[in-house]
Amino acid sequence: SSASSSPTPVPVSGLTSVTAISTGYDSSCALRADGTVWCWGGNIYGSLGLGAGRVDSDSHPMATRVSVVENVTSLSVGFASVCAIEADRSVWYWGENESDELGHDNVTDSPCAGGSKCGPLPTKVVGISADQISVGAHTTCVINSGDGFCWGLGANGQFGDAKPPSTAMTPTPTAVSIPPNITKISVDPWPGFSVANACAIDAAKNLWCWGSNQFGQLAHTPGTLGDVSCPSGTFCNSTPARITAEADGGGGFLDVVDVQAGFATCAVLSDGTVRCWGINQNSELGQGTVGGMTSTPTPVAAIGSDGLYVTGTDSKCVTGKSGKVWCWGDAFLGVPGSFGVDAGCASYGSNAPVPCVLMPQPIPNLLAKRASSVDLNNAAALTVDGSVVAWGRNSYGADGHLDFTNGDQTSGGLPANPIPMRVPGFP
Repeated sequence: SSASSSPTPVPVSGLTSVTAISTGYDSSCALRADGTVWCWGGNIYGSLGLGAGRVDSDSHPMATRVSVVENVTSLSVGFASVCAIEADRSVWYWGENESDELGHDNVTDSPCAGGSKCGPLPTKVVGISADQISVGAHTTCVINSGDGFCWGLGANGQFGDAKPPSTAMTPTPTAVSIPPNITKISVDPWPGFSVANACAIDAAKNLWCWGSNQFGQLAHTPGTLGDVSCPSGTFCNSTPARITAEADGGGGFLDVVDVQAGFATCAVLSDGTVRCWGINQNSELGQGTVGGMTSTPTPVAAIGSDGLYVTGTDSKCVTGKSGKVWCWGDAFLGVPGSFGVDAGCASYGSNAPVPCVLMPQPIPNLLAKRASSVDLNNAAALTVDGSVVAWGRNSYGADGHLDFTNGDQTSGGLPANPIPMRVPGFP
């Protein structure tokens, strides 16, 4: 095989049966039509689901089937843990369990990377059934027959239970204080303890958000509308609030079909337009500017009305009705399709300048069938022909090939590739 990369994503035999993908810190997973789950990339937290005791620091660029789970209908990968819902609505979890996000007390789990606790064998979560799930870095939220439930760490009010936030961890699902008939739920995947928030869409397409409001990601001025000082020392709110078109409750309610919670939260409206609000340290708001923050859901004009699905943290991507994948933000490891055409951005928690893309631009030669998935500098997409491609940070083979091969470049000492390439290993 050639060591050079191709500017055009290459389809691979057998991938037409993939129905969903999700991406985490250094690993990704795909769901096939036969209900099996296949993962690739890093396994330092046991997120490949290889079985009891199967945690390692090797690269796994070829997708392998996850043990135990079958007849899976829904899948979500968080920072370093993975959750799957089977056809009987049972919830199964594996990977990192630092904050009891696997739905059981982590005292029974094995030590793994960074002094954390991990469970590499998929385990059934007791006491909850689910229709949809979202996995964050320390918190998990599900929809069960239209009602929201969260567990893990709720130190920023991300349980949404209208109670004072606490640093206590719990593996027990806690009811979200929100009207019933939720159709979509999203948890911030960023690992920072002080910035986590969550959002949900109800059947009437209203958007509700709760948790951290450090950067105005609840669409109101931090410290107002019932915000409290959380254990992290930042403003947060455990009472879900309906998001309006203008900050602080003005301008009428948004009509939302998709959302990605985060320190910069973005939503797709029913007319295909996209709005973002919160921090703008890496041009996450897609306005062509860097710095500051806003509590106002601001239109991302470059995408027009093409929006369909949104994902991402400090790099953002929107899958369009056209099949284009529009990306922008932190380009340090190539998620927006380049290693940066602009300068002056700074990674969260760092003042060092990093390259970033200030305005949304489509990834060249890529048309996505559904949603691309972006989390912490990794990206993957299910293409219109059914193949899976990955790009961005390539630690542990997260891009589907060994580190520093297939044209990988070095960015900050890490292997990365801005060109989407196929992921091997699917039958």
